[in-house]
Amino acid sequence: MTKLNAFAKIKALFANENFNDAKLADGTLIQWEGELGEGTAIMVIDTDGNTTPAPDATHELTDGTLVTTVGGLVTMIEPKSEVEVEVEMEVAPDMAAYEERMMACEKKIADMETKMSEMFTAVELASASVDSKFNEIKEIVETIAEEPIVEVEAPKNSTFKKVKPKQSAADRIAEWKKSNI
Repeated sequence: MTKLNAFAKIKALFANENFNDAKLADGTLIQWEGELGEGTAIMVIDTDGNTTPAPDATHELTDGTLVTTVGGLVTMIEPKSEVEVEVEMEVAPDMAAYEERMMACEKKIADMETKMSEMFTAVELASASVDSKFNEIKEIVETIAEEPIVEVEAPKNSTFKKVKPKQSAADRIAEWKKSNI
């Protein structure tokens, strides 16, 4: 395997990756694979080009969209709101209303637990994909390292070839007679 073939194989491993990027309001560059949605892994790209998972926070994109991440994964996306609406909460006069609200909160928590479980599964699958690609790259590099080193002899200059001295006709006949005896 030549070095060119090895690099082509490594490039092919990552050719089908579909990365997107955006800037946060503070100028930080972020990147993700595929479409941005809940469960998408967000990576922060520093000035040296190194990537790290996005910290747990709500990040504002330059277009005003708010993206909340936990453990480097998107948990919520809020599109830019043009007008903020103030909502007044009514205080329920009886205990039944409180119980109803409590049940709604418990349902939301259960839904969030399900989504978190799905996100962790997605991260594990992505991690396995990266691990398999890394192992393939490692095998390619090891194959190249195991190939023998071939030393090629430099071509000889034809100007300095050793030429047999010319023989006289008598010498050639004498040599011919010796070989036929």
